[in-house]
Amino acid sequence: MIELESYRLDSERDITDILRLIRQEAHTCGYSRLETEQFLLGISEIATNAIRHASDAVVDFSILNKGGILKIVVSDSGPGIANLDLAKVEGFSTIHTSLGIGLVVAERSVDLMDIKTEVGQGTIITLEKHRPIDKQNVDYGLVSISDSKYDFNGDQYIIKEYNGDSILVALIDGPGQGYDAYAIANSCTNYIAKHYLDPIDLILANLDFLMNNSNDQVGITASIMRITPGKMIYKGYGDTHAYLVKDGFYHTLTNQGGRLGHLKKYRSGISEFSFEDKIQIILCTDGLSVLPLTKTLNGSAQFIANSIFDEFHKPNGDASILCLKYQRS
Repeated sequence: MIELESYRLDSERDITDILRLIRQEAHTCGYSRLETEQFLLGISEIATNAIRHASDAVVDFSILNKGGILKIVVSDSGPGIANLDLAKVEGFSTIHTSLGIGLVVAERSVDLMDIKTEVGQGTIITLEKHRPIDKQNVDYGLVSISDSKYDFNGDQYIIKEYNGDSILVALIDGPGQGYDAYAIANSCTNYIAKHYLDPIDLILANLDFLMNNSNDQVGITASIMRITPGKMIYKGYGDTHAYLVKDGFYHTLTNQGGRLGHLKKYRSGISEFSFEDKIQIILCTDGLSVLPLTKTLNGSAQFIANSIFDEFHKPNGDASILCLKYQRS
């Protein structure tokens, strides 16, 4: 397995050779054809830009975390990118032969894109593709419905797998019901999707800051959890509620009081749990009653979500439950 290999990038033919190698390695590491071609598309866009705009371009390719991460670093000694924000706008280009969508396409094709650039010095762009977790090791179940009086659901969720063995999940309950609640909750999950590698405390603190500087008068409640092999980290705010099923028993996870965006002071600190083999988690919004369960429910994650929802959802309001079963490989 490749730890690190470097290649000069002098012509577009070099790109073809590099893509052929990475395609072979991605297949060996268990990436699907779609995942592989997405990654190759991102690499192609960045490498092509380096050839057209810069000089002395080099591509570094590495495989990390037992194949869970494919990483490409494209560096050059070119003019740099004078206005990075503008360059990432779809349709922008500094040359007539470019469609001006290279950076946009690349960012959409990978799980992480990082750009470091300095005018007159050059640019370093890092791209990563993360292998999804094997279906034998993770199972999801979700039920989420809006209040019957509204067309939009103010509950939103995110599931982000990364590194080939880790997951970030979050459940956001927007203020009230209807379109405004949906729009705010959706903007929050979009923020989390872009910053999923940040510490949970930082993600929630920034959501509190963003909500505090919006025109919203209510705020949001949230549960967010990160699962890595052998460890689970959790933090929640408000009346969302969460549960950890470990060694056959339910553990209610404690939330901080208040709503993000209307806290007197954000309090740092997370809950952390270790586990040997497997765990199950349940996240709920306030559309479900607090669960009195004490024993593990059997069946698929979707079956468990359906069963709990049918028994404990309230007659009014948006209601959501997200179940996850995780086992170490």
